[in-house]
Amino acid sequence: MTLTFGIDPGVSGGIAVLLDGKLLAVDPLPIRARLYGSGMQLDGAELMGWLLEQRAGRPCMAYLEAAASRPGQGVKSVFNFGHMVGNIEGVLQAMGFPYQLVGANTWKKRAGLIGKDKNASRSMAMQLFPDQADRFKRVKDDGLAEAALIGRYGP
Repeated sequence: MTLTFGIDPGVSGGIAVLLDGKLLAVDPLPIRARLYGSGMQLDGAELMGWLLEQRAGRPCMAYLEAAASRPGQGVKSVFNFGHMVGNIEGVLQAMGFPYQLVGANTWKKRAGLIGKDKNASRSMAMQLFPDQADRFKRVKDDGLAEAALIGRYGP
């Protein structure tokens, strides 16, 4: 039985772990203040600890939303997002953690979410994972919902 991890990168992103389609855990990505400049960045050591705790030596596969720019995004925000994805990839690679990058349009198409806003992701996550619906009820919980849905994309 393989664990499936879903990772929605970004400062308000999330990470989820599923087993046979059942959501076992979902949490915000660990972040901390940047070591230089202003803003926030991934806390790679904290992410590694979370992954190790959830994995507990079991076989696994992670699905990480790929970095891509969209029209209208600023250079700084695109750079920061790409930096976050790269740091997550670095943690996964250093751990020998198998993973696959998946485009947002790819997993959203399978979920039927193309052209829908992040509230649709939260609503779908509440329906698919009713025992953890309270984790997706706030507007700012969209990163948690999308992490769970990315994990669901996997198997």
